Amino acid sequence: MSGVDEQFTKLWDARTLDPKSLIVEVGRVNDMNERQVSKMYELFNKYGIAIVQHAPSPEPVEELHELGKYFGKTVTHDRADERGLVVVAELTGYGEFVGASSGPHLMHTGGTFMPWKDVPKIVLLQCEVQSRIGGRSMISAGAAAYRYLKQNHPDALAMLEDPQVFSIRRSAKGKGQFGGTGVEGKAVFDTGRIGNDRVWLTFRFDGEVKLDIRPDAAHEAFDKLLDFFNRSENQIDFKLQPNQIMICDNTSVVHARTAYQTGSGRKLNRLQLDGNHDGLVFGFAKPA
Repeated sequence: MSGVDEQFTKLWDARTLDPKSLIVEVGRVNDMNERQVSKMYELFNKYGIAIVQHAPSPEPVEELHELGKYFGKTVTHDRADERGLVVVAELTGYGEFVGASSGPHLMHTGGTFMPWKDVPKIVLLQCEVQSRIGGRSMISAGAAAYRYLKQNHPDALAMLEDPQVFSIRRSAKGKGQFGGTGVEGKAVFDTGRIGNDRVWLTFRFDGEVKLDIRPDAAHEAFDKLLDFFNRSENQIDFKLQPNQIMICDNTSVVHARTAYQTGSGRKLNRLQLDGNHDGLVFGFAKPA
């Protein structure tokens, strides 16, 4: 398995990676053939992202659940229903959730507030209704960020590998039952959990989180990483379309969303999974 791990570095150049090359076109998800499944896994393992474009369906959510079967069991989310589904749309009363607003959602990995054992390795995002204005998706590679810091700011990288460098909690807005939830002590680049010398990325920064970063000098390191992720040359940028499902390796890439038109009816469906399935490679290999 280590040879396969070395093959999938998940290090790519956002300036040359065409988002259209990440799309796998299928009919109904439960009718995917071996070639389509293989292509989906290949893209996921190579880039940490793939997009499945399925046929229109009277019940789009069922296509999402069918795709989830290829990526393990569902992982809970504070807003999930009994099947693990989370609606990403404008919702009242959930001020502590950026995903329930029409505002921008900065670069992040999912499940940052959870203990390591509960963090999903897979995030699926299905577009059901898209806004005519805004709502673009951006992806940035953790491996590219790691290489940048290693080559230019090695001291900052060392701080971000510290397993106690940051603690995170939700804001106390909204209905209150989720406000203040979070975890104490995590590394941004964890180098021990996946094994085979692969790195697990976890990252979050926006106006609805409370970050405690230690030591004080690590604030500058965190800021350097945030700056890298936010630069357009380090992002692939696209607009997820209805009947498309974006598959993110939640251990190797960050994703973001631009603001969209209030009242547009934009609706995405989200599913988090544990990644317990054959054929998947997680994290990224440490770049030279």
